[in-house]
Amino acid sequence: MLKLLYRKIAFLGINEKDLDNLSHIKIVNTISLMVLIFLVLQLPFIARFWQYGGFPVLILCVLHIAIFIQILRFNWRHHFVSARALLMFGFVSYIGISSVIWNINLQFHFLFIIGLFVSPFLYRDWEKRQYIPNLVIYVVCFCGIEAFWQFPRQTFQANELEKFWLTMGTCLLISAAAITSSLLIYQNSRTAHLRMSRDKARISHLLQKTLPKPLIKNLLTNFTTPAPSMQLEQHFCSVLFADIQGYTQHCSSTNEQEIMQLLNSFYCEFDLISRQNQLQKIKTNGDQYMAVCGIYEKRLNPALQTCLAARTMLESFNNLCNHLKLNLQIRIGIASGPLTAGCVGLDNMLFDVWGETVNLASRLESHGQASKVLVCQNTYLHSREQIKFESVDKLYLKGLGTLTAYFISESQYAQQRKS
Repeated sequence: MLKLLYRKIAFLGINEKDLDNLSHIKIVNTISLMVLIFLVLQLPFIARFWQYGGFPVLILCVLHIAIFIQILRFNWRHHFVSARALLMFGFVSYIGISSVIWNINLQFHFLFIIGLFVSPFLYRDWEKRQYIPNLVIYVVCFCGIEAFWQFPRQTFQANELEKFWLTMGTCLLISAAAITSSLLIYQNSRTAHLRMSRDKARISHLLQKTLPKPLIKNLLTNFTTPAPSMQLEQHFCSVLFADIQGYTQHCSSTNEQEIMQLLNSFYCEFDLISRQNQLQKIKTNGDQYMAVCGIYEKRLNPALQTCLAARTMLESFNNLCNHLKLNLQIRIGIASGPLTAGCVGLDNMLFDVWGETVNLASRLESHGQASKVLVCQNTYLHSREQIKFESVDKLYLKGLGTLTAYFISESQYAQQRKS
């Protein structure tokens, strides 16, 4: 119960799935909670030793309880800078005033030394101009309160003054050591944050090359969740399959390195075309390329976008084959409709799509003709106003029955080349 309460307070104002354990917001919440516990537990001591502090100490304690509660409220309302500023003010004011109004020296001011070690974690990389004055304030308050308690009250004998200066010299040495350590901690934490930021950027860049952007944050925050790791949803999308015809014969007379370079050339072109037309590449399987339009992001007309991408892919493929003097051709099949998308499993998770629309696109590609794009009736109905099609005889597809399909008209390519 207490652990759950602490977690709720520590994560006020931030996502509980935040992976950054050194978040300055968490640290401010944690320090505020610890000080609140200290102040509440101090109330019985104030009542027991009333003769040493009295009513002013009680008022000071209650007032600072309200201040540190307000710090938590500020973070909860996302006023993070105000919360940290109030934390600094409450910390300095309580220690400073308490050290003066108590009739005995309770050594409260040594908490400023602890504050020097905590400060590096409260300021981010670009806030050094705020961090340095904070150190100066702590040291001045610490030495000032120590001087207040150690300065001779009645006599100014030589030995008393020697003790005073010896004590103050020791305070300065302690302060210098604490500041040096604080600066080293700040520098190390800054370096660690920069390294983590670079690593996070690399991971994010890698994931963006693998998964749709809306799923990346979900994956990072739920990577320990059992399968399925991502919610599967239904979509109306368009699926594209492209297959290189003559690839097997070409492989028999080409070494593996050349084949890899060739496929990389084709697929890099296809990736650029998919990106330009807002398609999400799903995977490649040998000489087969698969992409989908409309996943997790609503498109005005996924079918039209996919047809435009397919037309450009066909042109790019033919141009590259002519340039390399290759006797290769490509078939493309497109189907539009609902499908299921997501990631399943625990290890080596890959984003994938399933459903009859995917099966139909694969069958259309395999029943298509070289250097042509074959689409289903649903794709045709959503694209016929912008793209010319040629009807074909009804196709019988195993497991799907007899269907009407359409080729994108050859005149489309001629018009595109002229433009």
